[in-house]
Amino acid sequence: MRDGEDGAEKRRQLIAELQQSIGLFSFQHGVAANRVVEFTTYITNQHALLTEKAELGVLEGVFYQEAIRALREESFTDLKESTSQFRFPEDKELHDQLQKLPFGERNAVVLTTFHGITMGRIAALTDEKKDAIAHALEQGMSSLGGNLGLASEDQLEQRLELLKKSYDRLTFLVPVEENNVEPEQESAPEEETDKTQPAISPKKPASKKAAAVWTAAIIGIGAIIGSTFLLEEPSRGSEAVESSDDYVSDAQIEEWKQEYKHYRATAHAKLGLTEERLEQLNYVKTADAAFEKFFSKAELKEMRMDLEQMEQLFKGLMMQIHVPGDMSDFRYVGLLKGEEQIDFIHSYANKTQELMNLLNILFFQYAKELSYAERDGQLSVDELMTNLEDYPEEVTRILEQQYNAGVRVDVHPNRPTFLAKRDVQPLYTMPVLSMDWNHIYMEILSEAPYLDGTGIILDHPDALAMHLSYMEMLLADELMEPHILDELEVWFEQLFWYVLKSPDLSEDESELDAERKKLWNMMLSSSQDPMYYILHPIVGEMEASGWKESASLDELAYNDISVAIEMKQRGELSALMPFADRMVKERFVDLMTFEWESMTPLYEAYSEEYSDQALAESDPLDIYLLYHFANRMDDPETMWHLLEDNAARPDKEEFIRDWERLPDIQDKLRWLQTFEGNSQRNADQMMVMIELGYNNLADNEEMGRSGPALVTRAEGPWKLKHQWSEHMTSGAEMDAFKEQIRSLYSSLQNGDESVLQEAEPLVLGALYVYAEAEKDWDVLQRLMYREDGLEVLTEEEMEERLLVQDPSFSFESIETMTFNTEVYMMEQDKVYGSFVLSVPTRQSYYNMIKTEEGWRLDAGYW
Repeated sequence: MRDGEDGAEKRRQLIAELQQSIGLFSFQHGVAANRVVEFTTYITNQHALLTEKAELGVLEGVFYQEAIRALREESFTDLKESTSQFRFPEDKELHDQLQKLPFGERNAVVLTTFHGITMGRIAALTDEKKDAIAHALEQGMSSLGGNLGLASEDQLEQRLELLKKSYDRLTFLVPVEENNVEPEQESAPEEETDKTQPAISPKKPASKKAAAVWTAAIIGIGAIIGSTFLLEEPSRGSEAVESSDDYVSDAQIEEWKQEYKHYRATAHAKLGLTEERLEQLNYVKTADAAFEKFFSKAELKEMRMDLEQMEQLFKGLMMQIHVPGDMSDFRYVGLLKGEEQIDFIHSYANKTQELMNLLNILFFQYAKELSYAERDGQLSVDELMTNLEDYPEEVTRILEQQYNAGVRVDVHPNRPTFLAKRDVQPLYTMPVLSMDWNHIYMEILSEAPYLDGTGIILDHPDALAMHLSYMEMLLADELMEPHILDELEVWFEQLFWYVLKSPDLSEDESELDAERKKLWNMMLSSSQDPMYYILHPIVGEMEASGWKESASLDELAYNDISVAIEMKQRGELSALMPFADRMVKERFVDLMTFEWESMTPLYEAYSEEYSDQALAESDPLDIYLLYHFANRMDDPETMWHLLEDNAARPDKEEFIRDWERLPDIQDKLRWLQTFEGNSQRNADQMMVMIELGYNNLADNEEMGRSGPALVTRAEGPWKLKHQWSEHMTSGAEMDAFKEQIRSLYSSLQNGDESVLQEAEPLVLGALYVYAEAEKDWDVLQRLMYREDGLEVLTEEEMEERLLVQDPSFSFESIETMTFNTEVYMMEQDKVYGSFVLSVPTRQSYYNMIKTEEGWRLDAGYW
């Protein structure tokens, strides 16, 4: 494509994207969905000639300015009407409340919250003072929170984030002409306006080319920190610019240059590298190139009229050159939003990957010298780090700065050498990065890369199924930027193929090993759909052959899993899956308006004979509501029959004997919700988790508790998984409980094993914590269990665990203890739980499992 054609195509694409943005902007200001295209076409045609001639960076400001002017003048009042575009009543409620705000307040909320535009940019677009914009934003947020009856700013932020997701699902296709308007067409006569429509006669005829899908337009240096700051202010005279408070002075520019150069000059020492090694790193080359562009005459001419914008861009430049360890202290992190957070994490990942590669090359290069870093005949990281002066300087300089480099050192699991891995702990210290999908992405990065030439190199191989499901989720739902998804797809394909095909089954067709069986079944349980689609027939054929062969496995192609991902993205996979006729639909129940009498027919039909046929047409929320309706009717027998028949469900006589009426769910809950993404399957069953909305976060002492969950099988209705909990808090009851634990611990020390057989889970957990505080190795071993039959923990492993224990911890300092059964596990014959204790400085979590000998701490998680 010639340069001129390429520029014209970029212009058409940008205009299409801007039309989408302005369409959504008008909808957020109350323009009805069915009139958004009309409004956007009007805005576009107000500047048809300018859109042909103006610099690309100016167009965004022009579009937003014209849209703000038109909406503020209320030219489009008659276009406003109630909308049914929202799937959830809460989003509709918040959207309606937004329309009730005065224009200035609504505009400030919409542009900052949903379009990521700074207050300084809004001030430029509206020709108002930045303080006035800040005041309008504060007033608007306050009014929204008060009108919705929300108890905190956090609740309002959560509601706005959910509404943003609903907004982002909307697409308004605006027609654009195949050929842009030529200058000589300016004097062409206007077409007649439809007199039945509002007086918004366009200056240019509407175009016919369909708009492109809404994507982020990141131009030049803006890619450093995302597209938030790319809106350009309309041109002003040079005298006005230089006298403005927003003008960037020569002194400020020189100060920024020196700040970058000073940090750049010290970066090699921070990483333990020579200057020559530092200059070879790609991230440093990229940052230096960005520096040259940022301070070029052309860029300064474009940017220096806006101090706030340029400050943010400079912070992004500094983020590029910061070594990984300094990024956790970076002053800009707290201001990152949405995609910028992901870009920040990705920048950390790229830098640490380069430094990991460098260190692993050195480990290989100096393998002989480093082989002496051993204890008891095995390579030892402790020995290496304790005696760094004994090893090659090129290696030790980096190891002394491993925090700054964002790396950690381990012993390679498959060969006699050390291995550099990424340290993501610094990222976890930044609360702003722990939201949304960031946490999942960081979990994936913590183990990447997962393979080398020797096989799997995970720190915790048992977590492999979980990490595969994380990658599958991000890929199938396209929850990251394309360049990140491309990287994830490579890892996912390689790892999935290795798990299924390498090493191959032996030539004598011996049975598949137990570890592989367990892993495949875990992958089935955790899959979002694509892995399940591939694995389900393989596992079925394997089981039929005694785990010796599978035709589907033999025919599997390397990219089949990526094809399944694409089918999921196109919505084609659900109909091909087991339980396709039982797929969970999105449903929302507002308990504030729910009428319990509506459950009477279903209750009467089922409680008569407890026939599953009576529940055949009932969805998960129907069953959950029926369970609590039976509770309101003081009918524990019906409640028992609505529970899934598994190891967690008590005998009917025991359940009825111990039953106490549950509190009314409306006392704490405001709404219930189900949706497809909250379900999972294994070979013969499907499970869905119900989302709960609480009246007040302060009422929710069960925030960490899982559930409720329901299960269905091919031939049966939905049934509720049984869940119970125990809770102990400070006071006389806790004091008596602690005294009981001391007595039982003394009995355990004297060999009384009946203590373990009879102990309830809360007692068992408290005994473990007491023994841990006493550093009692023998009792700790007796309180733990491993499903795989291996030794619970070696004495060395237990000693290491006790060494890292919080020195300030004591049994006496415990304030609360809670036990909950875990309903997310899909095994019918096993019961899992979690034990949580709180002390003034922290919370600790322990996984538990019910064995034939009673409850135990699950050592498999350590």
